[in-house]
Amino acid sequence: MGQALDRLGKSAVKRSLAHQLKAPGQSRAVTKASLRATSSVAVTAGKKNETVLSLQEESVRLTTQAMDHSDSKDQTLAAATREPSKPRKRRKSVKIEFEEHHIGSQLVALADASDAAEKVDAVAVKRVRKKKEALVYDPAPPMRWLEVLELIKEMRKGRDAPVDSCGAERVGLDVPPRERRFAVLVAALLSSQTKDEVTHGAVQRLSAAGLLTLEGVLGATQEEVQRLIYPVGFHSRKAGYLKALVEILRRDFGGDIPSTAQELMALPGLGPKMAHLIMNVAWGQTEGICVDTHVHRISNRLQWVSRGERGAAHVLTKDAEDTRAALEAWLPRDEWISINPLLVGFGQTICTPLRPKCGECLANELCPAAFKEGASSPQFHRKLGSNQGIVRTPKTEAVEEAVGANMSIVVSRAERT
Repeated sequence: MGQALDRLGKSAVKRSLAHQLKAPGQSRAVTKASLRATSSVAVTAGKKNETVLSLQEESVRLTTQAMDHSDSKDQTLAAATREPSKPRKRRKSVKIEFEEHHIGSQLVALADASDAAEKVDAVAVKRVRKKKEALVYDPAPPMRWLEVLELIKEMRKGRDAPVDSCGAERVGLDVPPRERRFAVLVAALLSSQTKDEVTHGAVQRLSAAGLLTLEGVLGATQEEVQRLIYPVGFHSRKAGYLKALVEILRRDFGGDIPSTAQELMALPGLGPKMAHLIMNVAWGQTEGICVDTHVHRISNRLQWVSRGERGAAHVLTKDAEDTRAALEAWLPRDEWISINPLLVGFGQTICTPLRPKCGECLANELCPAAFKEGASSPQFHRKLGSNQGIVRTPKTEAVEEAVGANMSIVVSRAERT
């Protein structure tokens, strides 16, 4: 019985050792637990057998040594597989010296000169293109333009438009020439984006307050000027322009106004339209046509101006300066002064911005835009003939009345000059 237990204990120890060596990564706690279980089995089989106990103790000792050996082996394997760290090299400062080569510098200079030449050529080409675009206006007069002009003059014989009584030509007629020139300049400055009646009222209030002279404006405050010219368009800005303008006139022009359009356009708040108007009215000189919104609109409706040759492919001029250059290309110079009040009055009474009165226009047979805009278009009326006028129905009258009620504010703003 004792020998059997001895053999049983030795076989258990061998199996335990073999198992521990096969699984070196098993935790120490699990191994010890299995050893305790093995020991308990051996003790249960023969508690009184001292040989089994001694074998169990030997088993525990050998197992512990095997585990320590396994741990050290794992650590050695991990250290062997880990990549060795490379020693960090210190950066050495390297001094690089560039030697300038004569040939290399010449090549660089030639390249720069070539780039500069290309830029100059590009600018020159661009300028030539701009000049060509500025010279595309047809110098040939439009067909039957003189007939249209005479018909417009016939319609303007009554001189019943606001420009005839409130325009810049009516300012300062009873004052010395020098004071009148200043008054015309002030009226032209205030007229931008403002109806003639409003401008005329502002000029009258300035005159009553003694501020229609250079000395009067110099002695007034900007707030006072602003209060008197209200409600002209942009009244606060124009008051500032006027105060700055009189200082320039006193310092650079001896209290008078400039005598050329270029010098006038250099003053604050004055553009080409105002400068040519001042030259025409104040100095009686003609340097260009004064083109405002009425002249621009009517000239395009009549196809008197075009950005190219007139014909089937008519291209409207884009702004007042474009129209001025196109008109000056063919209109006789003796008509340059009179064309502005003529077309402005015609645009205020008949050829209005919205709902033009084509039925009342004597030139409707010669106008390419007749009965094509607003209330004069075929959607509202039916054209019968040159002398029979327009057939009006209750339906068209109701439509006109509704359109007029809805667009009255827009019309009043659009007619500002």
